[in-house]
Amino acid sequence: MEVKACDGEKGTLVCEIAGGEARTSQVLLRMKQKIGPNFDIITGCDLSLASERAAFMQYRKRHKPLVVAMSPICGPFSGWSRMNRKMFPETWKTKHQ
Repeated sequence: MEVKACDGEKGTLVCEIAGGEARTSQVLLRMKQKIGPNFDIITGCDLSLASERAAFMQYRKRHKPLVVAMSPICGPFSGWSRMNRKMFPETWKTKHQ
């Protein structure tokens, strides 16, 4: 599903940083909420670059989203990681070495 963001409008409810597939935005879009962009590598935004981080901060300052949602990588920071360690130990080891 492609997420269409409102552009140039104040009153944005949420934007995502490192949002991956933008699941939060997808849910809110179905609820007819104003959403901002998903600042993620899959959308062409490389937050490891200072210029991209500055662009994100400029967006926040200009559009003032109520919430900035950030999704950690699905790996060692994910709550599922503990469960996967017990259920699939071999796979878990390959991702945590």
